[in-house]
Amino acid sequence: CEWSGPLPSELGNISSLEVLYLDMNQLSGIMPMALKNLCNLQLLTLSFNNIKGGMLERLPECSWSKLRELDLYAANLTGQLPVWIGNLTSLSYLDISKNMLVGRIPFGMGNMRSLSYLDLSQNRLVGSLPSGIGNMRNLSYLDLSQNMLTDDVPRGLGALSNLTYFSLGLNNFSGVLSKDLFAGLVNLEYLNLSLNSLKLDFSEDWVPPFRLTEGHFGSCDMGPRFPAWLRWQTGIRNLDISNTRINDVLPHWFWVVVSNASSLDLSRNQLSGGLPANLELLFIEEMDLSRNSFTGKLPANIITSPLKNL
Repeated sequence: CEWSGPLPSELGNISSLEVLYLDMNQLSGIMPMALKNLCNLQLLTLSFNNIKGGMLERLPECSWSKLRELDLYAANLTGQLPVWIGNLTSLSYLDISKNMLVGRIPFGMGNMRSLSYLDLSQNRLVGSLPSGIGNMRNLSYLDLSQNMLTDDVPRGLGALSNLTYFSLGLNNFSGVLSKDLFAGLVNLEYLNLSLNSLKLDFSEDWVPPFRLTEGHFGSCDMGPRFPAWLRWQTGIRNLDISNTRINDVLPHWFWVVVSNASSLDLSRNQLSGGLPANLELLFIEEMDLSRNSFTGKLPANIITSPLKNL
């Protein structure tokens, strides 16, 4: 509605209000404390605004006990995540991504066990992940990418058996990830660990419990042997294993596994061997094999395939 200016405190007088959509306006200023009067509120969205302030400094008097969805995507929020956020135990959907939030993720967020969707990506959050996140067993979507989070990835995340989307990319995580972390992630379809300082240490005979459609591992340490567990990812569409310290011959089974892929990035490794004479990648659009040690001829049918980038 191109509604501009501060959010009017008069909204707090509509005490029976249950759903409040204010997204895609030009609202500015801080969130008025009058919102604490909306005790029946179940859904609040302020995404795509210009709030340029923090979230409410203290929990509303009625504790927003009925709130189910809170969407603050790209609202230009600043400051820290308030401690009271962990008290919204009825919340099932929380998106505070693409803001300018700083500081740590409150430990109490582990109490939000009704959450199925959590997106805190594209902020400036720091520190380690609270171990309590492993208690959020209803989570199916978890995106913490593009922050400045550090330390090890808590093993408790392996208990999130409902996860289908899991992204930690573009942070400062470190340490070794073993099969124990992934043992319970049986529904995982999207996994992004790229641009961290992580070592993926799996045995040659490990059979992962998940089947990915997208896997992003750029700049992780997956070598020196080619990761044998990838042979079970037969439904993968997008795969990035660039700059992952692999020094090995590319196995022939790999091309069978990725036969339906649309995007492949194997660049900046020490992969060797030749490519199959007849490489069947019917859906491929982008493929990067650069900065490796491949030998032999480029398959003729790749030149005539519908590639956008090679």
